[in-house]
Amino acid sequence: MHNNARIFLVFFIAAIVGTLSHECGHAIVGEMLGFNTRLSYAFTYCENCYDMYNATKGTAAFRLYEYKQSLFIWGGPLQTILTALAGTIGLLVVRRKQEIDAYNIKHLLLLALSFFISRNVFNEVLFWIKYFSTKEMPYRCDECKLLNYYNANPLVGHLLILVAASAVLWWITFVLLKKHRLQFIIWGGLGSLSGWVLWLYVIGPRLLP
Repeated sequence: MHNNARIFLVFFIAAIVGTLSHECGHAIVGEMLGFNTRLSYAFTYCENCYDMYNATKGTAAFRLYEYKQSLFIWGGPLQTILTALAGTIGLLVVRRKQEIDAYNIKHLLLLALSFFISRNVFNEVLFWIKYFSTKEMPYRCDECKLLNYYNANPLVGHLLILVAASAVLWWITFVLLKKHRLQFIIWGGLGSLSGWVLWLYVIGPRLLP
């Protein structure tokens, strides 16, 4: 397989795997907390949360319910962050003996894992686009819900997430990666975008409605 095509394919698959594994993170944590979860192509539904909310509202158990909800929300982002961390650590280990090369399949797979953090950049860009275009505060994303739960300033929180995640991606791309960087950016970007679009609008709704 041509090296550029391999980069495209790896990131095409990674976009789908990243979306599903993120939702699996929600589902696994939710099931551990006693929620009845259902995995969809882009969401994880909690089928008994509404009943639990109504049953505990106004009681001493409501704070425990809210705490469990926050852990449920954390499940997806935490899975994404830990996967990216594993890939980044792998790159650091490899770099001690070799220069990171996007055409090396082992290096490429580690790069794909480390780029799971790109979800945070993409989601934050969407957040700011929605905010500036509608003048309303988006609230459906995981980070939106978590910032609200911790009573954090949403604009400051979203800005910090965007800056931190972007800095990590820049460091991986322009410091760790040494060889075939331009090809990696072009074909990895095209692969990720293609995988994301096809999964969310074509493949995902048919396989996991």
